[in-house]
Amino acid sequence: MGQNDAAFFAGKFLFGIAVLFIIFSYLLSLVPQVWFGMFYANAALAALQPFGISGTVENSDPVQLRLGQLNDPLGFGYLCTGILEMALVWAAVLATPSVGLRERIRGAAAAVGVIAAFNLLRIVATILILVSLGLGAASFSHDIFFRMFLFLTIAGYYYAWLRFAKGATISKTTRP
Repeated sequence: MGQNDAAFFAGKFLFGIAVLFIIFSYLLSLVPQVWFGMFYANAALAALQPFGISGTVENSDPVQLRLGQLNDPLGFGYLCTGILEMALVWAAVLATPSVGLRERIRGAAAAVGVIAAFNLLRIVATILILVSLGLGAASFSHDIFFRMFLFLTIAGYYYAWLRFAKGATISKTTRP
């Protein structure tokens, strides 16, 4: 196999990701963002209760979480919802031609739960830091967590899924 074949394969894969990402982003934009915000705000509130943190969720745009320990509400905007990660992971998984369609569909479906869990973990950890250490530490950790989780959920999930879908070994020459 020559370099032209590898370049064609890579181009086809990247084109597939781009097209699918646009399609999934559009389809996800049809779902009210408030629904995603309500899910994460309510799930975060439930996860915070064992730590003695209580509050209320306001169905607004953006969704707001009001905690008894804080003066100002926490807003759940687009980037908090994991929609970006979801669309990109679905696109990458479904654009992978070297894996059967059934495995790609399973991988895309499993991504929903994994991304939701990672997002919720990020949100809860940031809120715990905010309540415990204050706004300065929370702002810093929010930025770090967001970037770290963005990379882990996209690249980490794709790598783990590809490894699982192709068997236990992935060599440097294995194509996506």
